[in-house]
Amino acid sequence: MDGDSAAIGEVCRKILQSLENAKELSTTGKTQLVSRGLTVNLTAVKAFILATLDAKERYHVDEVIPEFHFLISLVLFPGPPDADALRTSENLKFNAAFLAWGYRHKYNIYPSYRKLAKLLGVAPSTISRLFASRDEFEANVEMCGIMGEPNDFPRLARIMANL
Repeated sequence: MDGDSAAIGEVCRKILQSLENAKELSTTGKTQLVSRGLTVNLTAVKAFILATLDAKERYHVDEVIPEFHFLISLVLFPGPPDADALRTSENLKFNAAFLAWGYRHKYNIYPSYRKLAKLLGVAPSTISRLFASRDEFEANVEMCGIMGEPNDFPRLARIMANL
């Protein structure tokens, strides 16, 4: 980066377009976009931002580059849709652990990710991505045990009756 405002703006527009294309592809169900070369890696975008900030300081470029400021805000402050996705993921993680706790209470074994996925209506890979390891999964399940007995929760009791 040499502090050229026009070049920085052009690269930012290309990155923003790539991120927008990736967002559209992900809504159609496509996954692994970075590894398939369909979008830019977010780590590379962050490196670009740091290099650009360094170049702007080194070459005393004080010009405001709107695309660059928009890119920074998009990367650092993703906004409500991403926050909603995180909340949904955390809810699913809790529900999976809670359901696994009831299953373990009934059968005295931990359910497989495949079994949990079937009960929750999601793909097995979704469940496996929620937990960093099987140990984390089991720890989350055990934490649910603090809340009481499965029969104390009517919804869980209905689900457990159908297992």
